Amino acid sequence: MFFDIFKNRFKILLRERTGFFWTLAFPLILSTLFFFAFSNLNKIDKFEKIKIAVTDIQKAGEGFSEVLNVSELFEVSQTDLSHAEKLLSEGEIRGYIVCKGANDFELFVQKSDFEESIIKAFLDSYMSSYSAAAKIISSNPQSAKEVANSLSEQASYIDKMPSGNGNSTVIYFYSLIAMVCMLASTYGCMEVANIQADQSACAARINVAPSHKLKVFIASISAAFIFEFSAVLIVTAYIKFVLKIDFGSSLWLILLLCAAGCFVGISLGAMVGALVKKSEQAKMGALVSITMLLSFLSGLMFENMKYIVQKNAPIVSYINPANLVCDGFYSLYYYDTLDRYFLNIFILAAMGVVFSSVTYFVLRRQKYASL
Repeated sequence: MFFDIFKNRFKILLRERTGFFWTLAFPLILSTLFFFAFSNLNKIDKFEKIKIAVTDIQKAGEGFSEVLNVSELFEVSQTDLSHAEKLLSEGEIRGYIVCKGANDFELFVQKSDFEESIIKAFLDSYMSSYSAAAKIISSNPQSAKEVANSLSEQASYIDKMPSGNGNSTVIYFYSLIAMVCMLASTYGCMEVANIQADQSACAARINVAPSHKLKVFIASISAAFIFEFSAVLIVTAYIKFVLKIDFGSSLWLILLLCAAGCFVGISLGAMVGALVKKSEQAKMGALVSITMLLSFLSGLMFENMKYIVQKNAPIVSYINPANLVCDGFYSLYYYDTLDRYFLNIFILAAMGVVFSSVTYFVLRRQKYASL
């Protein structure tokens, strides 16, 4: 009996075109749009060395040449003044530096943009450090070696990030999957409505059938879970293997997080369906609105919203299941440890158990005077 109910409900869900579109087709379309909209953003974020020319670098001494190399900011061409002017006029370099002495430089640029500002800031920093070092050495000659080592070991201006861990746009894809998990709430609400006799004629017939309505509900909710979980896996596989968005290396942890998200989504919808005494359409509208709000707070529409919530109302980030799913993917992508991931899994599981328990106690008390 259980398997028959499960099989029939699963077939009905497959034929539900509206639900099929919102849980599968829409996320696939939206993820593709995200991919094309954000594909060039990472290229913008990657820093490329600034091309400059330096003339008479020997006049500046070895220290200046070493600092240029350590900074990793510049692609340096050592040339004469006439060739440097030609390179600048042709746009081959962003500027050139004329070395006149150990701490005497002149910078030539054609415009004042971001890269030109970096060159000037670098020169100003070097000259300031050199002047400070010269004063220290003049007052304390014994410290000359230490000061020289300090100048040659200046920290790089660029912080290198591990390969693959610098893409901020992944938040949008993670939030999209979280949204699909939360849309499972509509199926949870639908399955509750199917055993509430005051909701439809079909539900009234189920209540007078010899099968226990709790058994019918469990079979139906299991079919909804498998259907939604399959949809989430298809969307996740498409984003990971077709769009090449990184989720981390552990497939099983990804599957566990998707399952936990679907469980919370369905149990949330079932609880709302059991508690709210409105029509099924009103409940569905409320659940879709809640899903969109939770997804917005997790960063689906505005990436920085996730950090704004985390900074100003951290408790909201821990009670928002969409954010917990998104944060779970984020922790797999960024962190070396799984502490944060398993914390999110634990909170999601606890939420699902609480929602399911409330649903159970509400449904078991529902009785009807007549059908």
